[in-house]
Amino acid sequence: LVYNVDGTKLASRSYCVSEDDDNIDDENHEGAVVKVWDAKRLAKSSKPLVTCLGLPSLYERSNCAFSPNGKILVAGTSIKPPRKGSTSSSCGKIKFYEVPSTTGRMTSALSGNSTDNSSNVAKPIFEMDVAPSASIVQLRWHPRLNQIFVGASDGVNRIL
Repeated sequence: LVYNVDGTKLASRSYCVSEDDDNIDDENHEGAVVKVWDAKRLAKSSKPLVTCLGLPSLYERSNCAFSPNGKILVAGTSIKPPRKGSTSSSCGKIKFYEVPSTTGRMTSALSGNSTDNSSNVAKPIFEMDVAPSASIVQLRWHPRLNQIFVGASDGVNRIL
């Protein structure tokens, strides 16, 4: 769970239970989702402001991060670990999503392209390959430096 800077939005992330899961690359898999909630209106019957698909995660501690102004959400993807003695051509990615205001309206001109309004499913507004043959595990978006710190499963930290 992660809150945006002003505490009005909350993002929750699911993760895959097993790296042997053949559905890890399926964008609709339950372990490939980040949901953003209105933190002021949480209840058992609450529905997310937006659901971000296509974010498989094999790590329980995988997270996501809000931009300093709270309008963009960034999350990383996991890849299937390569088998012993082989290499993987897959790459851990970070994906950026526009987050609606707590009124449910998109704020930028990209809103027509980035969200399916009927189901509140967001599509990434930008994707970036970051970690060759590794999964993205941790992200931090520094509020003053406006830089993204990325920790990957290969033990390498990256600053974007």
